[in-house]
Amino acid sequence: MSENTAPISAPEAPETEDQQATSRYITTDEAAEIAGMHRESIRRWIREGELEARKRGRSYDVLESSLLRKLGFRRRPEENSIRRE
Repeated sequence: MSENTAPISAPEAPETEDQQATSRYITTDEAAEIAGMHRESIRRWIREGELEARKRGRSYDVLESSLLRKLGFRRRPEENSIRRE
C-alpha cells in the first residue's frame, strides 16, 4: 500500500435499536410516560443532573438511553423482552 492511499474500511453496519436509543432524544412528557412518573419528576431529575438532556426553547429533551439507565432497563419497557440491570 502506498503512503497516499487510505486503508479500505468495511461499510458501517446499520444501527441496532440499542444504538439508536443512545442518540435519540425524547420530550419530558414521553420520558414521564415511559417511566410511569409525573413530568415534574423528570424535570427534577434533569435539574439534579440525574438525566442527560438538552434545552429546547423553554423545555427539555431527554436522552432516552439516560432515562433507561436511570430506570435500570436496557430496552424500552413496552418491549416483550425487558432486561433489568
